[in-house]
Formats: sequence, C-alpha cells, structure tokens
Amino acid sequence: MAESIAAAFAKLDGRPGVVVHVTGSFHSDYGEGTGERVRRRLAGRRVTTVSISPAESLDTIAPLADDLKRADYLVYTVK
Repeated sequence: MAESIAAAFAKLDGRPGVVVHVTGSFHSDYGEGTGERVRRRLAGRRVTTVSISPAESLDTIAPLADDLKRADYLVYTVK
C-alpha cells in the first residue's frame, strides 16, 4: 500500500496535489502500519492520518488521552 501511495504522489511530477488513501484503522492508527511506511517513503512530505470512529452520542464525546494518540484528526460518527 505504501509503495502505491508513493508512486501516486510521484505521478504528480512536482505539481501541487493530494493523494488520499482509505484504509482500515488497523493499518494506520497510532502512526503505525501504512501511515508509518508512507512517512518513510515520502520523507519531508506532510502525511496526515484521519481516524473515524462510531459514537453513541456526539454530544457526550470526551476522547481519552490514548484516543488522542490514534491519529492527527479524529472524526466521530453516530452509530
């Protein structure tokens, strides 16, 4: 996966652009897996991870300290 993401970025050939890759949380949470490998392949480039999780109620969400380490951005959805 990381190799494909780096190849897609290379196809931009220096032009501005964004590569978006959707994967399961197992492959990206806590800066591990695909996210970590992409960071190694694209050293010096900005790599951002978004984690999407279901919640009982959006009004009562209070992420724990460990949750805040999961990704750069946390998005909660209603179950």
